[in-house]
Formats: sequence, C-alpha cells, structure tokens
Amino acid sequence: MRVTQEGLDFSKSVVILITQWNRHYITQRCIDSIRKYNDLTDVSILVLDDNSDSEDTKKWIEETSESVLCMETNCHHNAIIRRMQDLYKDVESIKYLCAMNNDIIVTNNWLKNALQCMEENNNIMLIGIKDNNDYHQYQYFRVPEEFRPEENNGCYGDDSKLQEYINNEFYAKRKPNICICIPTIDGSVMLFRNSIFKLIGTFDKDFDDYAADSEFFARIIKNNLSVAYCLSSFVYHKSGGGAGKYEGYLKTFNKPLSEAAIEKTELLKTRYNIDITSHGRSWN
Repeated sequence: MRVTQEGLDFSKSVVILITQWNRHYITQRCIDSIRKYNDLTDVSILVLDDNSDSEDTKKWIEETSESVLCMETNCHHNAIIRRMQDLYKDVESIKYLCAMNNDIIVTNNWLKNALQCMEENNNIMLIGIKDNNDYHQYQYFRVPEEFRPEENNGCYGDDSKLQEYINNEFYAKRKPNICICIPTIDGSVMLFRNSIFKLIGTFDKDFDDYAADSEFFARIIKNNLSVAYCLSSFVYHKSGGGAGKYEGYLKTFNKPLSEAAIEKTELLKTRYNIDITSHGRSWN
C-alpha cells in the first residue's frame, strides 16, 4: 500500500529500507525471505519506490500489504537513502536503519547476529553483511553452484537448498558476534546505527550520483568511529540483478566510469586520499 511520510511506522527500533524501480516481484521475493527468516517483533519494512513506470508495479504498489513510500522526483539510490536518514535521524525510538538492495535473499540469523555485533561494540556505527560476491575479501562466502537458487529475470526461485547449506556450513561453524573493523565495505546491505546521523550528518548530497557510501565510510573513520563487517551474518545477493534505475552506476570498476563517477572519484582522492576504482573499494 502507498504510504506518506506522516503515515510511517516509528514504533519499531529497526527499520529495513528496500529500494526499487519496477520489477516489484524481485522486491516481494526479498521481503518474503525477510518475513520467513526473521523475528519482526521490533522490525518494520519500508519499500522506497523511485517512480516506477511499469503498470504491473504501479498496481502492486496500490494492492500490496507492504508499506511503499513513493519518491516525488526521480532519484539515485544514494539520494533516496539520504532522504530517509534525514527523516529518521531525530526519531529516538529508532536505533538502527538497514538499507538493502532488493535482489537479496536473507538467511536465518543475518539480522540477529549483526545487531548483536552492534550491541556489543558501541564504537561501530555501520555494519556490512557477508554475501556471495567477491568484491571484498572479508565479504565473500562462496556458495557452490548446486546450492544456489534458480533465477528468472533476476528473481530467485526456491531457496531451501541454499538455506540448508548456509545453516550447516556457515552458521553452525561461527560464533554469532564475530565482526572485523575495516575502512570500507560493499554496500548491498548496510546496517546503520541511527545515532550516527546526528554525530556526523547523513550521506553527502554532493555524492548523490556516485560513491555516497564511500564518502560516508571515510567520514566515520575520520571521526574515530568504526565501520565493520559482521563475519557471522550472510545474505544471498546477485550483484547487478536488482531493480535499480541507474544500472551499474555504483559498481563501475568493471565498466568505464561515467563523467559524474570520475568527478566524485577525484573528489574522494582529494578529500580523504582514497581510491575506489580499484576492485570497487580500495584505500591507499
């Protein structure tokens, strides 16, 4: 159902934000996995729609029982997340914001374990979750081909084999609160401590079109706070398979950089002495 900012649920301590543009069935598959594998007693889910123009998705927005906030103007993913950070930063009842791509299947303990890492490490302001993409050495956990869910137009099919494999080969062999503090993460799932936005501000508007997450990581470190990977949480993610309007604008290390990306990459080098063009997120 379509909701307004005034009608948002501020009663839960964790808010999961999922961005979409068209292909609502990918979003619904993601939400179904969240509802199946998580205790949502203190968690709310909000879909952020970037002016979808598909008739099927427009119909879904009006008919679904999920809460969908429609953006008034076309935005990049970064700008949408920044708007929500600005909206939630003064709401004391909300402790955590989780920004998530929609082409994801979650697993049993991904949120529980990430929240435990946060609760036990007050200096950590932002946590990334391990997945099956090898953009970052700490992020990657390989899922053998025979356990991966089949895909149809970017949407995942049955994930029962995946869940069984992750339970046996990942969660059964890891303590629930393992994390590692590093300068930067890959941003397919980002769990923010909501108080960080009052401390250092939200995503920088100057980076709406590229690398807002990298700039934010750098600002956290500059303020003697921590960014971390939760090594005991896992989600399944097909990079580039989501319903983003501006396909490929974030992970451009395998593609020619756009003019905006070149500009923002140089600005990050000047401001923080970081280079994000080598394997996505590299620091000097």
